[in-house]
Amino acid sequence: MDSQKLKQAKIYLLAFTNPVLKDLCRSYKIKGFSNYNKEEIIDLIFKSIPKTNFSSFLKDIEKKSLSQIISAVPKYFLKDNPTILDTLDFNRENNLVKLRFKGFRWEIFTEIYFENLDNKEEPLKFNFKCSCEYAKDGGLW
Repeated sequence: MDSQKLKQAKIYLLAFTNPVLKDLCRSYKIKGFSNYNKEEIIDLIFKSIPKTNFSSFLKDIEKKSLSQIISAVPKYFLKDNPTILDTLDFNRENNLVKLRFKGFRWEIFTEIYFENLDNKEEPLKFNFKCSCEYAKDGGLW
């Protein structure tokens, strides 16, 4: 199986909460997850999805994880400042997610870089950069 696709799948699965991961296991008829933590559930999913079905599985979790991430974003903005996700890009070569949010008179660029997707012994490490044009007008920050 392509290691890049495995990294991508891990990024998507890490976006889910444990209850969502458990629902995903149920929908794919994966058993034995009930007392597992997040990392254990993700490992179980990787062991349980047949290689022949992995591409369709990846496509499915991509849609679900992106909607999970995007739906959480408005919580971080004031209700008076409507926000839309203008651009979302995932660079598979360097594990970089780029987001661009736009409001009425502002935009925010965020980049999230995942450092250690291959190392299962450590918690996931990531760095991010964020800029805010609106702040120049006395905006959110």
